[in-house]
Amino acid sequence: MSDFCQSSSDQSVAARASLLTAAATAALAVIRVQGTHAATILGSCLASPDAVHRAMRRGLAVARWHDRETVVLRALGPDEFEISCHGGQAAVNRLLADLAHAGARIVEPAELLAHGSTFERELAERFAYAPSTAAAFMLAAQKKRWQALIDELRSSPLRAAKRLSQLARRAHLGLRLFDPWRVALVGRPNAGKSSLLNAVVGYTRAVVHEQPGTTRDVVREQVVFQGWPLVLHDTAGLRRADDLVEQEGVRRAEDVARTADLVWLVLDRSAPLCPADRTLLRTQRRMLVVLSKVELPAVWSEDELPEGMVRVRTSAVTRQGIRELLLKSLELLLGSSDPLQSTDPCPVTQRQVELVHAAARKATQGQFDAAIAMLRQLVEE
Repeated sequence: MSDFCQSSSDQSVAARASLLTAAATAALAVIRVQGTHAATILGSCLASPDAVHRAMRRGLAVARWHDRETVVLRALGPDEFEISCHGGQAAVNRLLADLAHAGARIVEPAELLAHGSTFERELAERFAYAPSTAAAFMLAAQKKRWQALIDELRSSPLRAAKRLSQLARRAHLGLRLFDPWRVALVGRPNAGKSSLLNAVVGYTRAVVHEQPGTTRDVVREQVVFQGWPLVLHDTAGLRRADDLVEQEGVRRAEDVARTADLVWLVLDRSAPLCPADRTLLRTQRRMLVVLSKVELPAVWSEDELPEGMVRVRTSAVTRQGIRELLLKSLELLLGSSDPLQSTDPCPVTQRQVELVHAAARKATQGQFDAAIAMLRQLVEE
């Protein structure tokens, strides 16, 4: 949507429009149009402008968008409407471009959804980009959970201070709901990285071929598991390559592995371990070993792996171990806590994280009134 966003300094525009759903290929997308000229601008984009009036009378109306796709209009008020349309990115971009051409200012969702305090605006902005229903429910409960912690600081300060210290230690995790972890699939050629990626995302995203060096660039795909977004990076097989294009792919793979939050080191159980595998086992940081192709006879023993190394057995063919792989990955990334499964509040912006840390320090020092004031600032500012 950023391609269409216009400067908010233009006060002459009497209608604003925004995509409220995530920017991705989906069955349905929702665009909101708001402002004193919203009905006129919307009507100019429809084959029959009377559809706007029908929506205002009945609440909903079906209409044709410039004699093209069918959309559903929902009237939220005389100056506010929602358009439900096909969720494909091309269709969404076309509708936003038409609205902009008709005179609407295209804005980020928070500008239409957010009202009230800074805290309420932060939640509204995050809600627009919530990656899952679990994250959306967590966001909806935030105000009540923060207030409960403030009340506990008043009634049972020592117990609440302990909770607040624990919350501060994992305060950064809430930011990861909107800044996905980066997971790099690393291994030598033909270890099964691309097949594994396809099995995790549920469709053919990466090309699979028996010829080594097929993956020459980094293929990225986002998945959401138990409410948490992960961006998977399928990389070129790490080996010495003579081809210049393949050399560049290997270099990019090494860069991704260096900066990833977690590395899936993919080792083929059906082929002998080689020196490159053993080097990767020694050099990769924050690593989860993925034993691939377990549907085939194994030609080496897992006893050859370093002691204590976390591992998962997988098969892209039978899908064995795919769920366990994602569960183990979350355990390594989250540690022992999961804010989505907790009744504790969860800071979701850097401002909130900083206030939680400051309040925890005050509570630890016995300055409970100061800690309460900081948490009130978090939810009331």
